[in-house]
Amino acid sequence: MNLQQIGAIALTDKSRHSYKGVSYLNIYDSLFHQRRLGVKCFVEIGVLNGASLRMWADYFPNALIFGIDINPECKKHESERIKILIGDQSDDGFLSQIRDQIPCIDILIDDGSHITRHQIQTFTYLFSRVIPGGFYVVEDLRNSYEEFIDGHNLRKIWPGMCYNKDSDSLKNARKDFNDWMLGIIKQMDFHDKVNQVCAVHNYPMIMVLEKALEG
Repeated sequence: MNLQQIGAIALTDKSRHSYKGVSYLNIYDSLFHQRRLGVKCFVEIGVLNGASLRMWADYFPNALIFGIDINPECKKHESERIKILIGDQSDDGFLSQIRDQIPCIDILIDDGSHITRHQIQTFTYLFSRVIPGGFYVVEDLRNSYEEFIDGHNLRKIWPGMCYNKDSDSLKNARKDFNDWMLGIIKQMDFHDKVNQVCAVHNYPMIMVLEKALEG
Protein backbone atom coordinates (compact mmCIF):
# COMPACT_ATOMS: atom_id res chain seq x y z
CA MET A 1 0.00 0.00 0.00
CA ASN A 2 1.08 3.56 -0.59
CA LEU A 3 1.19 6.16 2.17
CA GLN A 4 -2.16 7.69 1.25
CA GLN A 5 -3.83 4.29 1.71
CA ILE A 6 -2.03 3.61 4.99
CA GLY A 7 -2.98 7.06 6.24
CA ALA A 8 -6.63 6.55 5.38
CA ILE A 9 -6.67 3.35 7.44
CA ALA A 10 -4.91 5.09 10.36
CA LEU A 11 -7.44 7.97 10.13
CA THR A 12 -4.75 10.64 10.19
CA ASP A 13 -5.83 14.11 9.08
CA LYS A 14 -2.74 14.25 6.85
CA SER A 15 -4.65 12.18 4.32
CA ARG A 16 -7.29 14.92 4.10
CA HIS A 17 -5.04 17.97 3.73
CA SER A 18 -4.81 18.48 -0.03
CA TYR A 19 -4.51 21.04 -2.80
CA LYS A 20 -5.61 20.36 -6.38
CA GLY A 21 -6.01 16.69 -5.58
CA VAL A 22 -2.54 16.24 -4.06
CA SER A 23 -2.47 15.50 -0.33
CA TYR A 24 0.32 15.80 2.23
CA LEU A 25 0.70 12.03 2.02
CA ASN A 26 1.03 12.04 -1.77
CA ILE A 27 3.91 14.50 -1.36
CA TYR A 28 5.57 12.48 1.40
CA ASP A 29 5.20 9.23 -0.52
CA SER A 30 6.99 10.74 -3.50
CA LEU A 31 9.86 11.88 -1.26
CA PHE A 32 10.19 8.95 1.13
CA HIS A 33 9.02 5.84 -0.75
CA GLN A 34 12.38 4.62 -2.00
CA ARG A 35 13.96 4.83 1.46
CA ARG A 36 11.12 3.23 3.43
CA LEU A 37 13.10 0.19 4.57
CA GLY A 38 16.23 2.18 5.34
CA VAL A 39 14.73 4.73 7.73
CA LYS A 40 15.86 3.97 11.29
CA CYS A 41 14.64 7.03 13.19
CA PHE A 42 11.58 9.13 12.43
CA VAL A 43 10.50 12.11 14.55
CA GLU A 44 7.20 13.98 14.49
CA ILE A 45 6.47 17.00 16.64
CA GLY A 46 2.75 17.09 17.39
CA VAL A 47 1.05 13.84 18.43
CA LEU A 48 -2.66 14.70 18.84
CA ASN A 49 -4.46 11.32 18.78
CA GLY A 50 -1.44 9.28 17.71
CA ALA A 51 -2.91 8.38 14.30
CA SER A 52 -0.04 9.71 12.21
CA LEU A 53 2.55 8.03 14.43
CA ARG A 54 0.86 4.68 13.90
CA MET A 55 0.81 5.39 10.17
CA TRP A 56 4.54 6.17 10.16
CA ALA A 57 5.28 2.99 12.12
CA ASP A 58 3.53 0.99 9.38
CA TYR A 59 5.18 2.93 6.57
CA PHE A 60 8.69 2.68 8.03
CA PRO A 61 8.78 -0.92 9.38
CA ASN A 62 12.42 -0.75 10.53
CA ALA A 63 12.25 2.64 12.25
CA LEU A 64 11.91 3.79 15.82
CA ILE A 65 9.18 6.45 15.82
CA PHE A 66 9.44 9.40 18.21
CA GLY A 67 6.45 11.63 18.89
CA ILE A 68 6.98 14.94 20.70
CA ASP A 69 4.13 16.85 22.28
CA ILE A 70 3.45 19.37 25.03
CA ASN A 71 0.32 17.54 26.17
CA PRO A 72 1.17 14.87 28.80
CA GLU A 73 -1.93 12.87 27.83
CA CYS A 74 -0.18 11.94 24.56
CA LYS A 75 2.02 9.54 26.50
CA LYS A 76 -0.77 6.97 26.19
CA HIS A 77 0.04 6.53 22.48
CA GLU A 78 3.36 4.81 23.18
CA SER A 79 3.96 1.30 21.89
CA GLU A 80 6.91 -0.98 21.25
CA ARG A 81 8.25 1.14 18.37
CA ILE A 82 6.56 4.46 19.20
CA LYS A 83 8.17 6.57 21.93
CA ILE A 84 6.46 9.73 23.22
CA LEU A 85 8.49 12.61 24.66
CA ILE A 86 6.58 15.30 26.54
CA GLY A 87 7.76 18.90 26.54
CA ASP A 88 7.48 22.40 25.10
CA GLN A 89 9.18 22.96 21.74
CA SER A 90 9.80 26.59 22.74
CA ASP A 91 11.82 25.49 25.77
CA ASP A 92 15.60 25.53 25.23
CA GLY A 93 16.23 23.01 27.99
CA PHE A 94 13.76 20.49 26.57
CA LEU A 95 15.07 20.89 23.02
CA SER A 96 18.60 20.39 24.29
CA GLN A 97 17.52 17.14 25.97
CA ILE A 98 15.91 15.95 22.74
CA ARG A 99 19.06 16.78 20.80
CA ASP A 100 21.10 14.67 23.22
CA GLN A 101 18.58 11.82 23.35
CA ILE A 102 18.08 11.41 19.58
CA PRO A 103 21.49 11.75 17.91
CA CYS A 104 20.55 10.55 14.40
CA ILE A 105 17.26 11.42 12.67
CA ASP A 106 16.38 10.28 9.15
CA ILE A 107 13.23 12.41 8.84
CA LEU A 108 11.70 15.03 11.14
CA ILE A 109 8.26 16.59 10.64
CA ASP A 110 7.35 19.67 12.68
CA ASP A 111 3.57 19.53 13.05
CA GLY A 112 3.64 21.10 16.50
CA SER A 113 2.47 24.55 17.57
CA HIS A 114 2.76 26.09 14.06
CA ILE A 115 4.18 29.23 15.71
CA THR A 116 7.10 30.47 13.60
CA ARG A 117 9.46 31.33 16.45
CA HIS A 118 8.86 27.85 17.92
CA GLN A 119 9.64 26.31 14.52
CA ILE A 120 12.85 28.32 14.17
CA GLN A 121 13.91 27.47 17.71
CA THR A 122 13.26 23.77 17.14
CA PHE A 123 15.15 23.78 13.84
CA THR A 124 18.11 25.49 15.50
CA TYR A 125 18.43 22.62 17.96
CA LEU A 126 17.38 19.56 15.97
CA PHE A 127 18.46 20.05 12.35
CA SER A 128 22.01 19.16 13.44
CA ARG A 129 20.68 15.69 14.32
CA VAL A 130 19.26 15.01 10.85
CA ILE A 131 21.51 12.62 8.94
CA PRO A 132 23.19 13.64 5.65
CA GLY A 133 20.59 13.31 2.91
CA GLY A 134 17.77 13.39 5.46
CA PHE A 135 14.66 15.56 5.49
CA TYR A 136 13.36 18.25 7.86
CA VAL A 137 9.73 19.19 7.20
CA VAL A 138 7.65 22.12 8.46
CA GLU A 139 3.91 21.60 8.03
CA ASP A 140 0.76 23.74 7.89
CA LEU A 141 2.35 26.94 6.64
CA ARG A 142 -1.05 28.58 6.28
CA ASN A 143 -0.88 29.16 10.01
CA SER A 144 2.16 31.39 9.51
CA TYR A 145 -0.12 34.08 8.13
CA GLU A 146 -1.16 36.41 10.91
CA GLU A 147 -4.53 37.22 9.34
CA PHE A 148 -5.45 33.54 9.60
CA ILE A 149 -4.20 32.76 13.09
CA ASP A 150 -3.90 35.91 15.19
CA GLY A 151 -7.64 36.43 15.58
CA HIS A 152 -8.11 33.07 17.31
CA ASN A 153 -7.63 32.00 20.90
CA LEU A 154 -5.42 29.02 20.15
CA ARG A 155 -5.46 27.82 23.74
CA LYS A 156 -9.17 27.15 23.38
CA ILE A 157 -9.50 25.88 19.81
CA TRP A 158 -6.36 23.72 19.34
CA PRO A 159 -5.91 20.61 21.52
CA GLY A 160 -2.87 20.82 23.76
CA MET A 161 -2.16 24.53 23.22
CA CYS A 162 -3.48 25.27 26.71
CA TYR A 163 -0.18 23.86 27.99
CA ASN A 164 1.89 26.59 26.31
CA LYS A 165 3.32 29.28 28.56
CA ASP A 166 0.89 32.04 29.58
CA SER A 167 3.58 34.57 28.68
CA ASP A 168 3.67 33.33 25.06
CA SER A 169 1.29 35.35 22.88
CA LEU A 170 1.18 32.52 20.28
CA LYS A 171 1.01 35.18 17.55
CA ASN A 172 2.55 34.86 14.10
CA ALA A 173 3.92 37.19 11.47
CA ARG A 174 4.51 35.74 8.02
CA LYS A 175 7.51 38.01 7.60
CA ASP A 176 9.30 36.08 10.34
CA PHE A 177 8.88 32.82 8.45
CA ASN A 178 9.80 34.39 5.11
CA ASP A 179 12.94 36.00 6.56
CA TRP A 180 13.98 32.65 8.06
CA MET A 181 13.56 30.75 4.79
CA LEU A 182 15.17 33.47 2.70
CA GLY A 183 18.12 33.43 5.08
CA ILE A 184 18.54 29.68 4.53
CA ILE A 185 18.29 30.12 0.75
CA LYS A 186 20.88 32.91 0.85
CA GLN A 187 23.24 30.66 2.78
CA MET A 188 22.84 28.03 0.06
CA ASP A 189 23.49 30.60 -2.67
CA PHE A 190 26.69 31.71 -0.96
CA HIS A 191 27.81 28.13 -0.23
CA ASP A 192 27.69 28.55 3.54
CA LYS A 193 28.72 25.11 4.76
CA VAL A 194 27.60 25.85 8.32
CA ASN A 195 23.98 25.78 7.16
CA GLN A 196 24.13 22.27 5.61
CA VAL A 197 20.80 22.70 3.79
CA CYS A 198 21.25 21.68 0.16
CA ALA A 199 17.65 22.08 -1.06
CA VAL A 200 14.36 23.69 -0.06
CA HIS A 201 11.19 22.18 -1.53
CA ASN A 202 8.08 24.34 -1.26
CA TYR A 203 4.68 22.65 -1.56
CA PRO A 204 1.24 24.01 -0.62
CA MET A 205 1.42 24.41 3.19
CA ILE A 206 4.63 22.34 3.44
CA MET A 207 8.31 23.27 3.42
CA VAL A 208 10.84 20.44 3.07
CA LEU A 209 14.50 21.11 3.83
CA GLU A 210 16.98 18.52 2.58
CA LYS A 211 20.28 18.06 4.34
CA ALA A 212 23.47 17.95 2.30
CA LEU A 213 25.30 14.66 1.86
CA GLU A 214 28.59 16.40 2.61
CA GLY A 215 29.46 18.86 5.36
